[in-house]
Amino acid sequence: MQQALTTYNSLPAHYAHHTWTSLESLMLSQALDAHTAAEKIRDREWINILLSYLKTCVVVSDALLLLHNEDREAYLVQLIDGLKMTSEALETGESHCRDFVRQI
Repeated sequence: MQQALTTYNSLPAHYAHHTWTSLESLMLSQALDAHTAAEKIRDREWINILLSYLKTCVVVSDALLLLHNEDREAYLVQLIDGLKMTSEALETGESHCRDFVRQI
């Protein structure tokens, strides 16, 4: 799983200069899923991947996005809730955000 996370997380950088935002979006969502599947603690790395993913959702119209998740709205709501919880945990100095991993 760690290798999948690393691969999906690095692919957008290889394609970003081609402005393939829809592909970048798909790879970042796969990286988020790999992070969860690996049961890694949500940390700054996870937040950075998520913020990059959310940026692609704003830049590209829904029609051009390559989606692997059928209910995009629910997926985004869960991710944003996770972002809030993880940010609060990091801000208060909690070292474990593992409880949030299984919620998404």
